[in-house]
Formats: sequence, C-alpha cells, structure tokens
Amino acid sequence: MSKVFQIKNTLKHYKDNFCDVSAVIDVLKYRNLNIVMDDLPGLMGLYHFGISINPFAISALNMSNDPIKHLLYRHRFEYLYYSGLNFDLSLAIIKQYLEQDLPVIVSVDSEFFSTLFGSGNDFFESAIIKNYIRNKYTRPHRIVVFKIDDDSNLISFYDNNSSQPQILSKTDFKIAWEQNKTNLNCLHSCRNEMFIIYRSLISDNNKKMFSDSILDIANEIFYDPGWSTIGQFRGYNAKIKLGELFENSFTGILESELKPAMISLYLTSEIILGGGMGMLKFSRFLQRCSKIFRNNHVAELSDVYYQLGRQWREILACIYNEYCVKDIFIAEVINKNLLFTKIGKLLKSEFKANEIFNNNYKAMLAMRSEYV
Repeated sequence: MSKVFQIKNTLKHYKDNFCDVSAVIDVLKYRNLNIVMDDLPGLMGLYHFGISINPFAISALNMSNDPIKHLLYRHRFEYLYYSGLNFDLSLAIIKQYLEQDLPVIVSVDSEFFSTLFGSGNDFFESAIIKNYIRNKYTRPHRIVVFKIDDDSNLISFYDNNSSQPQILSKTDFKIAWEQNKTNLNCLHSCRNEMFIIYRSLISDNNKKMFSDSILDIANEIFYDPGWSTIGQFRGYNAKIKLGELFENSFTGILESELKPAMISLYLTSEIILGGGMGMLKFSRFLQRCSKIFRNNHVAELSDVYYQLGRQWREILACIYNEYCVKDIFIAEVINKNLLFTKIGKLLKSEFKANEIFNNNYKAMLAMRSEYV
C-alpha cells in the first residue's frame, strides 16, 4: 500500500552559504533546540585554514573532522549516524524517521545537484569555477529530507541554495545518492550518509558549548593540531606561510598552481567561511561570546575582526575579478606585487588581532570551573 511519509509540522528553512550550517540549523530549530544560526560556525569548528606546498594549494575546514560530526560529538548531541548503505535500505530508514517526526540530513552528490538546481551563487556559474570544483573540490552536499511520497515517487527536501522546498523523483534522487563519490582531493571522506538529531545533552548550558568552541578555535589558530605532514601548514602557521608567499610574490610557485590556489582562496573565504576569510562570522561569534562571558575586551576584539573581514573582502574582490571571472593569469591584468603587498600587510594586522584573542580566550577559559 502506497503511503506518504513526512514530518508532522512545517519545517522553517534557513539559508546559508554553507550547506552543513543550513542543514543543521533547519533540524535544530525544528527540534526546538536553542541554537542561534550565528553560533554554528564557531560550534561546528569551521574556522580552519590550511596550506599545502608541493603542490601549492589552499584549503579550509578541518581536514580530519567533518563539521556536522564535530558539532554533534564535541557538544554531546544525541544523534544517529548511518553511512555506506544501499539506496533502498537508506530510503526505508529515512521513512522510518520521518514517521517519528524527525527530519533527516542526507549527503548527496554536489555536482549532480548543481546541474539540476543551479548553485544559487553566480560564482559557481563560471566555467572556470565549475571545472575547478569538479576536479579539485568534490565533497558531499548536505540537504534535509522532510517528505517521501510513495504515490507520486517524489522526495521533498530543503537545500541551502534555495528558499523554497525542492522536489526530486526517486530516480533522480537515487542518482544523486549513488554518484556521491569522494574525490581524492575531497575535504571529507564521506559517502551516502544520514544524520538524525534528537537533542543536545547540554543544551541548557551555553557556557559549556561556547567555552569548548573557544578552546577548539584557539587550538586551531595557535597550536596547529593534527596536521604535521611535511609541506603542509594549518592555522597560525598556515597564515604565516601565506604571508611569506605573498611578500615574496609567490617566487618558486608555478603559474599553473597559482591560479587554482587563488580560486581556492576566494572559495575558502567568500563561500565556505562566509566572507572576509571567515572573520565576519567569527566577529559575530565573538560578540555572542562577549555577552555570554561578560567580557568587554572580547566585544572590542569582535570589532577588530569585523574590520579585518571587510578589508579581506575588498582584496578578495580583486582576486575574484581577475582569477575567477577571466581565464587569464592575474599578472597580465593588475599590479600583482601591489596586491600581494596589501595582503601581506593585512595578514600582519590579523596576527596582532590573534595575539589579543590568545590573551582573552585564556581569561574566558579560566571560568570553566564554574560550569564544566
């Protein structure tokens, strides 16, 4: 007997430039969990930056931890996780949870979805960018399934690129599911995943969640954890290395490596990290921290990062115009050395801000004994 499987109430959809953030906030809000959207980049550990030398490449996000998994495990959410199951069994599992009024976060093929629905961002419509993403940046795309109609063979879901519900036939959905392959350069090795979130075990203790996140961010910025491979740099060390490369006008870096790296720099900053090398969202996260911990110095630091983010956005607009729109090498169009000098100076300003953050986050962590 055919049947419609769906959650009981209307799911309010929240758009974000990053699919993981959009999917998680949709589900958390539906589950009445007290999480603010601006909190998620910090709580999910999204403030990551890395550089690889030989070959030269720039990347974002934690290279070992998936943002959703990081959030759910680090902050003690009660959840279920499935991976690697065939399509028919997965569909049956999704129906089971929809009947329990639980929307399901599903990983699907990003390229297939972009082809069907568009990217929602003009940046991705460039042939240069599409080719780059196809070859260098394949990673699963996260959506939220809230309805499966066996009568019409249609699946309804929310996608971060659209404000409206999206619908796919089961045939197309199966393609998106089964084509979800992991590129060798993929940031996260994950395939055919499903997340079902029940509740947070510490949702009534925001200070605990924020203190843990502050510690994670500080470790990422200053202590370069977990990525010690020769020729690869993370966090503070990655920014230092990037500054050296800009100051030396990328001497020794092949032009064939420089162009995709600049595309990746823009992609990292303006698409994944929400603009301004992640500092605009980081600024809002620090504002929240300043109120939770009643720390005026952190509020002032939030303003500093906001201004740094604005400066990064202006500089990255130049990189976008010359690297991502035009299929030509940047040195033929603008004064490369002048641009690189500006970025080098901006990075030095960022280092000063990071040192201030280093001093203040320790003051916040000193209060951990009150709520851990």
